[in-house]
Amino acid sequence: MGILLHLIFCCLGSAAFVAADVCKGFGNGLPLMYRLLAGYGPVACPIFGVMVAAGIILGDVYSRKWVQWCFVAVAALLLVVIIRVMLMPYNS
Repeated sequence: MGILLHLIFCCLGSAAFVAADVCKGFGNGLPLMYRLLAGYGPVACPIFGVMVAAGIILGDVYSRKWVQWCFVAVAALLLVVIIRVMLMPYNS
């Protein structure tokens, strides 16, 4: 489960890299959240994936199921926010 979430976050990081190239010419016309994701997404998304995967693995090692579910909930929330921000320029 942890490795799968890490791979998902890595894919989102590469998608943020592509989205940054596509929307490079818009400048300051894009919302702040999108500019932050485009600028820091290729590095921050895989780091989030490593942190979530490590938390899930450590929760399994120490037999704390509630810790695993907390990390899964945080990862799901992050995924929803990142995907929502990536699709924001296309909603306008």
